[in-house]
Amino acid sequence: MKIKPYAVLACFIVFFLLCNGLVTCSGYNVVGVDTSGVVFFGDVLYVGGDGPGNYTHIQDAVDDASDGDTVFVFNGTYYEHLLIDRAITLLGENAAYTIVDGFGGGCVVSISAAVRMCGFTIQHGEKGIENYGLLYDSVFIVEGNVIRNNVVGIAIGGSQGHVIRGNSIIFNEIGVNLFSTRGCDFHENNFQSNGVDAYFEFLHFPPVLLRNSWKHNYWDEWSLPLPKPVRGKLVIVFVIRPGSAYKKPLCPWFNFDWRPACEPFDIGVLTGS
Repeated sequence: MKIKPYAVLACFIVFFLLCNGLVTCSGYNVVGVDTSGVVFFGDVLYVGGDGPGNYTHIQDAVDDASDGDTVFVFNGTYYEHLLIDRAITLLGENAAYTIVDGFGGGCVVSISAAVRMCGFTIQHGEKGIENYGLLYDSVFIVEGNVIRNNVVGIAIGGSQGHVIRGNSIIFNEIGVNLFSTRGCDFHENNFQSNGVDAYFEFLHFPPVLLRNSWKHNYWDEWSLPLPKPVRGKLVIVFVIRPGSAYKKPLCPWFNFDWRPACEPFDIGVLTGS
């Protein structure tokens, strides 16, 4: 039986839309950072400022915190590489003035637990924020931050279910880089002045569909009132027979921000310094 070309095309389109989750979305309120109304849970550990017993370094406070605690960081520039390995809230006083600086190398913030991070500028690292291998029981939330002047702003690999919302991702060589990451929610972020705003690779075992959600982000190089493509590659893996080598054809692939924002959100300060 001869298969008609339009039938093949129709099957491809259906598969493509399933992988990308074609949905419309309503607008979200931009996540702001207003610490005056914050309700803290657990113990609160303070970094910077002039209070008695306040920590000088963020990492020291993180190391002394327990699951459920909050580490509150006053305005200032902290030259550190942070490893956050417990379920805490890390809260900066003001995203424009509470700065974690990787002084030109390494990963500025490495997350390996269910963390909520809000109100910081993350800058001058090989990677601004990094996570590999966290699953749904350790979902992290990154919101209301400025992530700038890194080689890669946010790098997530082999992980799923995280929320990246209300951030300014600016002046990075690559804004967001994903590898075999699914179920993550990217919404109401600003992508501005990056070499590449976002890029992904999916290691795909048919018939598993891997996708992330891109909703109402602002993309400075995209001015059309149309869905914004987010480019990447699909690596399709087949097991020919038990014990055999894998076959890994590469093909270009796209996700879409179906309703991109027309104007940038008011998050932090746009500066290349």
